[in-house]
Amino acid sequence: MSSKVILGYWNIRANGEPIRLMLNYLGVDYTEVNYYKTDDKSDWLAVKESVGIPFPNLPYLIDEDVKLTESYAIMRHLARKHGKLYPETDTENRFCDQLQGIIYDFRSTYTKTLYDRDTHDESKAQFLAEFPGKMSKFEKHLSSRKWLAGNRLMYVDFMFAEFLSCLQLWLPSCLEPFPIASQYLKTFDSLEPIASYRSTKRFRQLPILRKVAVFGGQFE
Repeated sequence: MSSKVILGYWNIRANGEPIRLMLNYLGVDYTEVNYYKTDDKSDWLAVKESVGIPFPNLPYLIDEDVKLTESYAIMRHLARKHGKLYPETDTENRFCDQLQGIIYDFRSTYTKTLYDRDTHDESKAQFLAEFPGKMSKFEKHLSSRKWLAGNRLMYVDFMFAEFLSCLQLWLPSCLEPFPIASQYLKTFDSLEPIASYRSTKRFRQLPILRKVAVFGGQFE
């Protein structure tokens, strides 16, 4: 019998939640090791060099003899291993590579804004000014396909849908001008494994980010 998969991450959504969504969608039996029980991260730092991973970081995944860090590397591994959510052609592969970079950059501006306590008003104003243009590109892109990379759900959708979900908690009406993206998110949220996972105590709507964030750092 194979051993249970282990996911290690802070006890927040952030970069860990897309992986949790994938694990639940794929029906993977996994256990989670949560860190950040202390503000100084000492619970993670105390074990960081002893978890047996070549480049220890969070999130990490231990899947039998596979030990990985970096969110997208973990997601691509899960998609490949389970034969779902992974590109089938070189064209799809290149497209997903491009999309993951675009999503990462888009999401980074959001997290940077929420962690910017010193000049938050200015950062938020800049984010809001740039948001319609960035989101319009996704709106146009999704007008001709069901999912980001085509008509098949792939690993990049889990990162993008999670980003939109968290974004709506901060800016509840942000997707109203983008009906196609709104429907995309509703379709993702209604996937049975996703809806089932979110109905359990395992799912936490908050916190999204660490406690120092202007928004999303509070616990439910």
